Amino acid sequence: KCADIGHVTLPVGLHVSWVRSLQEEFFMQGDKESEQRRPISFLCDRNKPRNGPAYGENQLGFLDVICEPMYTAWVKLFPTCEELLENLQANRRYWENDAQTLEVVEV
Repeated sequence: KCADIGHVTLPVGLHVSWVRSLQEEFFMQGDKESEQRRPISFLCDRNKPRNGPAYGENQLGFLDVICEPMYTAWVKLFPTCEELLENLQANRRYWENDAQTLEVVEV
């Protein structure tokens, strides 16, 4: 599981690049769903304001609920991996700033 979402432990610039790529993938899925007149999946509608993974409030939920508990447990088992948790926390601060400013912050 840690490997599947490993981008959350990369340095901020690399992590944000991954998230923006994921956002485009999500939006392309939403575009296909719209073309097929199907309901657009969660975070996949590019026409909704501040929708998609690359917005602070969405990333904070993902980091807080899924990633941080998992990597905290991982680091307890493998203390030499502390840098992963430190990078995750730096990424959380980045998205926290984005959520407060209501604009995408460039890295």
